[in-house]
Parts: sequence; structure tokens; C-alpha cells
Amino acid sequence: MTQDPPPPLTAALRPSLTEDGRRIRARLRKQATHRALVDAAARAFGEAGYLATPLEQICAYARVTKGTFYEHFPSKADVFGAVLDDLVARLTQAVQGVELGPAAAPPQQQLAGNLLRVLAVLLADRQAARLLLLEAGQEPQVRGKVQALQDFARGMMRQALIDGSPAGLVRPLHAELASHALLGAVLAVMAARLDPESGLHQISRAVLARELLATCLCGVAAPQLRDAVLAIDPAMAA
Repeated sequence: MTQDPPPPLTAALRPSLTEDGRRIRARLRKQATHRALVDAAARAFGEAGYLATPLEQICAYARVTKGTFYEHFPSKADVFGAVLDDLVARLTQAVQGVELGPAAAPPQQQLAGNLLRVLAVLLADRQAARLLLLEAGQEPQVRGKVQALQDFARGMMRQALIDGSPAGLVRPLHAELASHALLGAVLAVMAARLDPESGLHQISRAVLARELLATCLCGVAAPQLRDAVLAIDPAMAA
């Protein structure tokens, strides 16, 4: 037994459905333009720095007018903040909690994996790394945004130190002070790694991760973790 076909749309319904489709398409276009502006700003800031980047360059890369830019962001500083927010999201996704227990991978390998993923984000996107490392000395509004990003990274390190102490992975220490020291070391090494004239420029991510872990953690680790970190094979960590 066949079913009767559905009744045709009434004239009253057609405009409503058409309007819904238009709203959906308009929202998708707005989201695509927003994404294009953030990507364009990251590219422009990474090439020339914040102060030297004119708004026209961001618009040119995104292929939009200045009027369209201002529909999405009140100022150049606001799009800079959006670029940093995007970087924070990618760094957050790269870091996984260290699991303990018989079925878990050795903690040193999990730490190495976290650091390798963070380095992958920064080294694959030199523009993002430049924002993190080189833009802190700019105008106050921008400096505050960069400082917030560095505070976020330092907070993750601090929490990792706090979580590692009950498990016997970290010696008793001042977590706030140690996190400042660790972040400073990582930023300094990353700046050197991104400098084409530095002796670190050609070092692989695997070796860089192993040496950073060994240098940083040997100052905070309990003896058993210190020995395990020093025994990491860069090829295995990769």
C-alpha cells in the first residue's frame, strides 16, 4: 500500500523556510570571514610584528575591506587577541594529563609526548611562536595579551608540578617559583631554535624535547624520574 505524497508547501511556509536558509548561509559566511581574518592577522603579525603591521595588510590577506574587518573586530589589538586565543586553544589540545598506573605509559614518555606536541604547534607555525616570544615588549594592550598567554603556559607547568609531587615524580619545591624558571628556560630555548643564525636552528624536535626535559626536570624531579628522563631515546620519543 503506497502512501499519499505530502501536501505541497503553503505560501505561508515558503517565505519562512527561505528566510531560515538565508540566515544559515549568512552565519556560515560570517564564520568563514572571521576565520579568514584571524588567519590573515596571524600571518601578517608573524611576518612584520604587531606595530609594523598595517590594518590594510590584514585585510589584503583576508581579501576583505576595512569595513568588513570592523564588522568583526573593533581594532587591530582585538584581532591580535583572537590570534592568541586560537594559539591557546591549540596548545591546550596538545597537552594531555599524565596518567599513572600499571596500564599507563611511563611518565617520562608521556611528558616527552606532551612537549613534542607543544613544540610541533610552535615550530609548525612560526607566526604563532613569534607572537609568543617576540611581541611581549609592544604597546600595553598587546603586552597584556601576550603576558596572559605566558601566564596560561606557566599555570599549566605549575599545576603539573603540584600534581607530580604526591605521585613521587617531583621533589618538594615552590611550584610557583619553579614554574617561572621552567617557562623562562623553554622560551629562551624556543627563541634560539627559531633564530636561523643560532646553533639550535637545525636541531630536531625529538632532540630538543629530550634536552628540554632533561635540563628542566633534573632540577625538580625525584631521583627515579631524573634517571628515566635522562634515559629517553630521542628516536623513541618521536
